[in-house]
Amino acid sequence: MRFYELRPIAGTEARPEWQLSDYRGPCRVAAVDEKSARECAAREFSNAAPRGWAATSPWTDPGLVHAVLVESGALPGLPLGTVLKPAQGYPGFAPSRKARRNASRGDDEV
Repeated sequence: MRFYELRPIAGTEARPEWQLSDYRGPCRVAAVDEKSARECAAREFSNAAPRGWAATSPWTDPGLVHAVLVESGALPGLPLGTVLKPAQGYPGFAPSRKARRNASRGDDEV
């Protein structure tokens, strides 16, 4: 399975774009390419932009978030677009409850 690990770049925390995200830590996204991974993270962590504000999600900006392809077989069967966050008490990433439910149903039932 292809995952892209997205990591906010240190020193960019004060940029106004981060106001559009309710999460500012690392994540992994099951995606076919980097652009899709960034768009999935932007949707997953989005906050509404103030009216008339032209800023875009920080997750889509390579100057704010670094992306690396991670080939992994650790979590097979997760549908494309699944976003993983660091697991508490475990040295790795884990899917949310919603993502686990969707994976157990299968791609055609979601």
